[in-house]
Amino acid sequence: MFWLSLLHLLEKMGVKIVPYYITREYLHADAKSCPEPGLKPVDCSFLSQSELETLYAVPALNGLRAEMQTWKDDCLCFGLRHNEETVAYVWCNLKRCNSNLIDFPLEPDEAYIFRARTLHAYRGRNLAPFLRYQLYKRI
Repeated sequence: MFWLSLLHLLEKMGVKIVPYYITREYLHADAKSCPEPGLKPVDCSFLSQSELETLYAVPALNGLRAEMQTWKDDCLCFGLRHNEETVAYVWCNLKRCNSNLIDFPLEPDEAYIFRARTLHAYRGRNLAPFLRYQLYKRI
């Protein structure tokens, strides 16, 4: 609580401090495969514009369209589908790390991954780690 109070006080004085962190993750050559998701059948791929339109219509994701429009054009959405329904997704940029706080170019084998989400009804089934693993394999 002390640090939060201090940050609020500094912000009132015109100094805004926003802590963040960046992690480097990668697949080891000798890594075991990711555990299977607790949902079958599933498939993963980058989402098409029509699939994104379907996501925008999900009430729980209210505001996704407006938020997405603030991102750079080179962002892609990678999704996990179950019976033709997108149940989890993650956004990525293969060219730049372009968060609101920092911006720098990426190497050809890097990706800036952000805004991962699993729809509420499908949580607790190991979908996010499986989706991230599948994305790593494709980039």
